[in-house]
Amino acid sequence: MIMLSKENRYYPLITTLVGALSFLAVAIVIGALSLLVGFDLSVLPLFVAGIVGPLVMFWILGKRERLLLNVIISSATLIFSFLLAFMLGYLVAAIVPGGTDNPAVNVVAILMMIVIYGTVMGVMQNGNDAAIFFLTRAAIIGIVLGLGIIVIGDIKILGLDLNYLYILTSFGITLGLLTGLYDKKK
Repeated sequence: MIMLSKENRYYPLITTLVGALSFLAVAIVIGALSLLVGFDLSVLPLFVAGIVGPLVMFWILGKRERLLLNVIISSATLIFSFLLAFMLGYLVAAIVPGGTDNPAVNVVAILMMIVIYGTVMGVMQNGNDAAIFFLTRAAIIGIVLGLGIIVIGDIKILGLDLNYLYILTSFGITLGLLTGLYDKKK
């Protein structure tokens, strides 16, 4: 276990990196597995990332209280936020010019995923009093990460869809950064 001091000025950066790497590792393994079996595993990476990503992150950060509950909530929230965000994204696509080719659709979808996931996970870990803190910070993170999806486009490396890797890693970045920021605030 790594003992990190919350007084360290780089603590939010460290928690962000731990979160990002935890989720990215899961995304790469599941992505490679889907290439090996020859078909898209769709929701499975979300489910696995929702379990393994926060499990690894919270374990490394020494946050083991209510670990099982956090992992269960993370998995359910990750899938729910992903599906809800893409439903909203398709609604936006029906309204905006260019439909699903409009980059705004992906930005809105990522923003919604991040806001839902970050807020729910923050409230589950820290109580209802922290809802506004997590909602506002998750919205800012969601906008930044949403704009990042435009840069990635439809790139595939060795058959792995970078959009999918980016989305799953975004959940880790969000969870890690929000955890670090809130812990630093306390």
